[in-house]
Amino acid sequence: LSKIVYYTFVQNAVFSFIQNGMFKLLFSDEEEGVTDDDIKIVNSMTNNILRGLGIFGATAAMVKDVALLAKNCYELRLS
Repeated sequence: LSKIVYYTFVQNAVFSFIQNGMFKLLFSDEEEGVTDDDIKIVNSMTNNILRGLGIFGATAAMVKDVALLAKNCYELRLS
């Protein structure tokens, strides 16, 4: 059970943080609190885990991404 948790969450989290952290350090200013980059890291981790579950997980990841895109478009219309 511990190996399953390691390979599904910990390894994925470390990879996503390193990958996105390098771009954050190189190309952004210091900011406090939750930023868009932090949300992108969590979104990337979620997509990787869902897609690893097979066709149903990939479908769930697609539905999640479409819902996030619709939410962003709706917020842009309001502003």
